Amino acid sequence: MIRVKICGIMDSAMAVSAATAGADLIGLVLAPSRRQVTPEQALDIVDRAQAIALSTPKGPVYLSLPREVLCQHCPAEDLYAPSRMAPGTAAPTQTALDDAVRILIAAKHPLIIAQRGAGNAEGFAILSELADRWGIPVVHYWALQLAVASDHPMAVGTEPAPWVEEADAILVIDALAPWSRASHQLRVDCKVIHVGPDPLYSRIPVRNFPADVSLVGEVADVIASLSSRMRPHHAARSAMLTKRRRRVADWAAAVHAAALLKA
Repeated sequence: MIRVKICGIMDSAMAVSAATAGADLIGLVLAPSRRQVTPEQALDIVDRAQAIALSTPKGPVYLSLPREVLCQHCPAEDLYAPSRMAPGTAAPTQTALDDAVRILIAAKHPLIIAQRGAGNAEGFAILSELADRWGIPVVHYWALQLAVASDHPMAVGTEPAPWVEEADAILVIDALAPWSRASHQLRVDCKVIHVGPDPLYSRIPVRNFPADVSLVGEVADVIASLSSRMRPHHAARSAMLTKRRRRVADWAAAVHAAALLKA
């Protein structure tokens, strides 16, 4: 992936302009120069860097400081002052959440595909309960982190093929490539919901997966919102869900048994 660094940043305003222009990195001038940054100015810039790092989508911020400046005295009275810049946190709209819930509760063959976990421990627990309650199979396709336990009764392995082809609704959780467009064919009427801090992966030049609903936000928070909104609709569908859960659990048990035999 190509990253862009804008150098010569002297103050917070210039840092904001660089970020607005799409810079991934900024360079601060602290050596003797007309663009030199003082330790006092660096404090404000570092404060903003921390806020950006904790904003949605969360990620690292790179600041390069010359060793001469690192050896200088820093104003002690400002070192432990409270941050003046709060992180920006994104959340999906109520309309988008309602649309996603309608799709999921109406689906006869829903599917969850995850690659980067469920956000945190709380999201992991909520997604585990949601998948089991609603009898939704969970596929970890090219997963970097598990979204439910590998022995969860709804965890059906890493191959999405048999599930993608029958799914009428897919919940994609923070996945760059939820399936292979060359190998897996979706139903024409399948609705796809993407969840994540950047659910469309806007910085990836070519990524053409359908997205009927995009839920922007921290993964665990979005999962919790979906779970709470789906819960009131469960009782009316309990008989159908019990049958679906049994079918998925039988498949998952076979997958787990096959994995143990290979081990």
